Amino acid sequence: MTGGAKWTRLADGVHVGELDRATLLAVVGSEGVLVHGPAVPEDLEGLVDEGGRPVGVDRVTWATSPGLGAPLLVQEDDPRAAEAAHVVTSVFAVDLGGVYVEVVHPGRGATGGDLVVSVPLADVVGTGDLVRNPGPPGYGPRCWPLDYPATLDMVLGAMTARTVVVPGRGPVVDREFVEDQRQEALAVAEQVDVLASRRVGVEEAFAQGTWPYTEAELDQALPRALSQWSPRPPATHAH
Repeated sequence: MTGGAKWTRLADGVHVGELDRATLLAVVGSEGVLVHGPAVPEDLEGLVDEGGRPVGVDRVTWATSPGLGAPLLVQEDDPRAAEAAHVVTSVFAVDLGGVYVEVVHPGRGATGGDLVVSVPLADVVGTGDLVRNPGPPGYGPRCWPLDYPATLDMVLGAMTARTVVVPGRGPVVDREFVEDQRQEALAVAEQVDVLASRRVGVEEAFAQGTWPYTEAELDQALPRALSQWSPRPPATHAH
């Protein structure tokens, strides 16, 4: 797709931009703009503020990806932390001028440094690749499949029953969609736990398990999960 993302206004100052490769979230205030997702300058074509003025790179005050050349906002475990304008340890809050935004690191999932952007007054949450539509979630080369369910629990904690969710890929979804994807991520983690405890290797894991996704969709997640697995400590009982 060329000529910019397909931008849709979700609420005052809150816009979703759909691309073939990703879905972007732009939060536009009178004093700043935050863009969440792997945007490049031409992706902003067609994005306008509440007054109908174009929003270009020169107005972006925060970005979660380096493609815009704007001040970079990343989590402390992100490999780009050394070049970031601000490093998020847990929560980063900013008033962009009439639009209050919270940027949260909910835990490890698609990467070790996932960030979620929340616009509380608009009831909009941008998950990045932690959630994808359709699934599976972000099971890429830096994923943490065993941590994924707990991380999505944290993301769900920032939602209401009416939250509009901007995923890392695909059209917007709702809380129920995220709950379903969390259950699928839990099924993967639980199946890995069973197989790893039996010392099943990567080559046999898919054939010996029951999975919510295809073998191709799990081709990076399974090796990562099995390498990250460790036995649980024995249960202790109070006397």
